Amino acid sequence: MQLRFWPPEHAEDPARSAIHEVLEQLRKEDPELGALVQSRLREAETPTVTLAVFERRGWAARMPHAKSALYEMKLPVQRRKGVFRIYFCCDPDVRNRIWLLAAEHKTGRGEKQHKAVVNTADDRCRVIRRESG
Repeated sequence: MQLRFWPPEHAEDPARSAIHEVLEQLRKEDPELGALVQSRLREAETPTVTLAVFERRGWAARMPHAKSALYEMKLPVQRRKGVFRIYFCCDPDVRNRIWLLAAEHKTGRGEKQHKAVVNTADDRCRVIRRESG
């Protein structure tokens, strides 16, 4: 898959993306989980990997309650110390390209923060879809 990072003007530069700060904080707080996230993102960039592969492995799923075509990647799927979630959508114009829109380290607390991150990702997904059509 091709990975693109929000905002669109910095789509190919992860260091200037909206999720960069969250990834950097994760690497400091939980190096083991940070390494897993980096590994999965590198794997996602492999040309033979598709969204269907991630869904079959249980790493990604569509969020049914979202207003747009928003997906969630959980890394790992379950963990006592919390999981890292990346919210993304598929590019409507380019097959096998996804937009990484927002991310969070979810530990079970902070439901309001979680809803805010999901709403932000959902809004960004609608922008991507609107700009394509």
